Formats: sequence, C-alpha cells, structure tokens
Amino acid sequence: MQDEIVNIGEVQELRNLIDSYIDEKIKKTEENKKKKKAGKEDPATEKIVEEEIDSTKAKCVWLASAASRAAQRQIVTHAIKYLNPDAKGSEFLVEIHEQANNSFVSTSTLSPVKQKKDSTGNAAALDVFVFLTEIIFQNENLLSRILRSDKILIEALPGSDEEKKTWLKQFAKICLPNKPEPCSHTLAKQIYFPVGDGYRILAPLFPTTLAHEVFENISDSKFGEENVNARNAKKARKPHTTANREFLNLAEQKFGGTNKQNISYLNSKRNGKIYLLPSLPPQWQSSKIKLPFHIHTIFHKNHFSWRVRDLTNQLKNFLNKTDYNNSIIRQTRADLVSYIIDELMCFAMELQGQNPGWSAKQECSKLSSSQAFWLDPGRSISDPEWGKQRQMSDWKSDVSHDFASWLNQSLQTDENRFGDDEFTEWKKLLERQLHLLKEEIL
Repeated sequence: MQDEIVNIGEVQELRNLIDSYIDEKIKKTEENKKKKKAGKEDPATEKIVEEEIDSTKAKCVWLASAASRAAQRQIVTHAIKYLNPDAKGSEFLVEIHEQANNSFVSTSTLSPVKQKKDSTGNAAALDVFVFLTEIIFQNENLLSRILRSDKILIEALPGSDEEKKTWLKQFAKICLPNKPEPCSHTLAKQIYFPVGDGYRILAPLFPTTLAHEVFENISDSKFGEENVNARNAKKARKPHTTANREFLNLAEQKFGGTNKQNISYLNSKRNGKIYLLPSLPPQWQSSKIKLPFHIHTIFHKNHFSWRVRDLTNQLKNFLNKTDYNNSIIRQTRADLVSYIIDELMCFAMELQGQNPGWSAKQECSKLSSSQAFWLDPGRSISDPEWGKQRQMSDWKSDVSHDFASWLNQSLQTDENRFGDDEFTEWKKLLERQLHLLKEEIL
C-alpha cells in the first residue's frame, strides 16, 4: 500500500499492542457468552464468536465493527451532558497547542501534555474511544497516528489495503462535531448576558478536561502516597522532605447516577465525581475581644502590650543600634511610635464596640477610671451619674500619661534610658490623636 520503507521492528511492536487489545476483547466476549449473560456481549465481537472464524479474520471483523461505530462517539473538551443527561446540543473539542499565560483558570491554562481528552456519545461504542486513545506506542496514541496517516500503523493493521483505508477514514470521524452546526438544547442551561441595550444568550458547556485535571490533582493530594506520608509526618510532628498539600472546604458533585458512562468517559473514570473549590467572598472572623478584667491598666503585659510586642521590640532594637541623631533617625522613630498609637486606637475602638456598661462589672473594678471613661463611653446612657463624672474628668490626659509611662518602660534598656523629654513627646502624640477623634467616637 505504501512505497515508503518503515521499520519492521516498530511495525511488529505496534501490531502486538493492537493484537493484544483485540484478543482481550474477543476473549471477554467469549466468556460472557459462555456465562449466558444476555446483553453483555461486546457488539464488535459478538459476530466473531458466533461464526468462530480464524484469528486474523476475527481481528478484521472487530476492526470493521469498531470503525463503523466510531462516528457514534465524539472526542470533546467541553461537554453538554453534565448540564443534563438528556441534553443533545453541540459539544466541542478545543485543541490547545500552546499553554496560555493569563490570570484566569481555563482549559487553555493547562499544558498540552495535561489536556486529557474526553469522549461522549453512545456508551456501546465506548470501547472504540479506549482503543484509539489508550493504546500508546512511542508516546503517541492510535488516533494521533490515524490523523497523520502514520505508515507504521498502516503496516501494523491486519486486512487489505482497501480495508485499512476505509477503517482509518471511519475512525477519524470520532473527531468530528456531533452537530453540523453549533446549537443548544431546551434542556441545556442558558444565560442572558447584558450587552449594550440588549442581551446575548450564552450556552455554557462543562469543561470536562479541566475538571478532570483538577480532580486528579486534588485526589493526589488527598490519597497520593507521597502526600499521605507528608500528612502522617505532620501529625507525628516529624520532618518530611515533601510539603503537605491540603484543599480546605471542598465540595463534591456527582453526575450520572448508576450510568456514569452515559455522561462521558472521564466521568466514569472519576466514578461520577468532581471536586468544587470554594468560590465565596471572604468572611471576616475577628478574634474574641478580651475585656480588661482583673487588671488596673490595658497596658498590662498580657493585654495591649502583647498585641504590639513586635512593634515595640522593633522600636527598641532600632534605638539601641542608633547612637546619633538626625532627621532620618527622628522620622523613623516617629513612624514606629505612630504605628503603635494606630494599633492602640484600633484596640480602643474594638473595646468601645462591646455592649455598653461592661466596665461596671465586678471583674473590671481594678481598671482605672480614666481608661474606663475612654473605653466604655456608652455606659453614660445607662449610668448618667457615671457619665457626669466622665465629662468632668481629664481622662484624655490621664490615658496619655499612662501610655507615655508604659512606652518609656517598654523601651528602657541598660544602654538607653528614657526620661521626661521622651515621656512628654509620647504623651503629646496620643493626646493629639484623642482630640482628633473627639467628634467621631467620643
């Protein structure tokens, strides 16, 4: 049939792979027939068993039957039956030859190597798709060789030149669209998308190739040996060479019920399952506010001091390393103090947002009255007498005094001693902030 010389060894290797697959199909059909399992016979091999013909002819009969049924299947990357098993609209094979580089996850972001094709159509012809895609020789499946009229494949097939030509033409039909023109279906989903003054109707399809890659990736992280070992090492608090991958808040969706292969081939491989990653707006979860119970000041080591320990340590280290003074040093110091004051104001707002009157509880009896006036302003509504005391007091100055004393003490080291000058500076900085916020929160 071909004038070009081919490698006889390669031809024989590929022929052995093809013969092994077909022999297994014939053997399986023979076993099913012996067990009298009605309706279980493979359509491609039932005729072979009945006629009991010789091995070579049996393979030709199977290939002819398989080739004639190839058009009953379609290779796709986007399928419609995931939307509804009875939907009969268009399905598409999107060939991506170069991996896209963008910020949106889609089929095009998969590398060509990982773009595993799916197949839909008549479940009775599923074996044709398996035959064409899962027999791999030299990193290439039979379908790829058929589409480029591979000489080695042609020589490896049994039958006459005319039979081979017919089979290759019929097998290639599995790549053709299932509909002559793109169309949707009444059972498929449709989305009205606004465009200008009107709408466009979008008919989404399920990205089965992308979904399968996501499923395999997550499954590997859940059940793969390497990740299981890493997870066990984490539980045992032992080191491990591999990172432990986890996907939180996964949802599982199933398709096809008991007839998973009616949806698609990859759906049956996944046992009808796919994983859904959470696509939800973030939910703010504030840590529980710790009220200043049983302490006389919020600047206690286990209260606000703990919250800003990193900032105070950063400021302390900066001052310890600096033995001279200039504008840059002063600005850096001012910035760090400003960050601490910002944290203090946020901390105060959290306490002010609690149910008014919390400072009247017995547990808060030790808290200084000035800090209670500052942090629980809403108590004035239920306790007018306390409110009058608050208005008459100079609590802003007292709170600023407490802050300045605490900051001086926090920064004190054997090398650096802070006195009245620094105390006055810290006090003025906080007083200024308290007065600025007067109209907003006080």
